[in-house]
Order: sequence, then structure tokens, then C-alpha cells
Amino acid sequence: MSYISIDVDIDDIVWGMSSYDRKAFFKKMQSEGYISKSCTVTEDGEVKAPGHIERNALSESKDEFNKALQKLYGNGWRLNLEDEQYIINLSKKF
Repeated sequence: MSYISIDVDIDDIVWGMSSYDRKAFFKKMQSEGYISKSCTVTEDGEVKAPGHIERNALSESKDEFNKALQKLYGNGWRLNLEDEQYIINLSKKF
């Protein structure tokens, strides 16, 4: 018995699809439980997390709290362990 090993990059397959096909593919994966129902599949065939915030909405925000959160987003690696744990514990209140 012989076996063949093929290395396939799923990114090449998915992003080689048309947006219509990607949308149908992701919707099917969502209906079968591979993608959370709380996620949104866009018309362009992209999956957005439920907490996804558009950059434009954040940049237009005049609220000091939201501006502070925007500065933190994506910069967790810059925090020391104590600050990181403080923010995690704070978020658990909600």
C-alpha cells in the first residue's frame, strides 16, 4: 500500500475563491458549527468577530474612554505582566 502526502495551504484555496463562493463556504461552515454563530459573514466573503469595531468608528470617537481602549488594542505585548493582569481582571467584571 502506498501513500501520497500533499501539502495544501488552505489560505491559497479560500482566497482563490470568488467572494460569492467564499461567502457560501463560510456560511456552510457556520451552519455546521465550524464558525461561531456569533460571527458575521460579510458580502465580501470575510468572517468578522462579534466584537469587531470598524477603524473609522474608533477614529471618529470623541469619547476619552474609547480613545484609551483604541490605544490599548493590539498593544498588549507592550504591557508588563501586572498591567496586563489588571486589565484582564477589570474586563471580568463585565
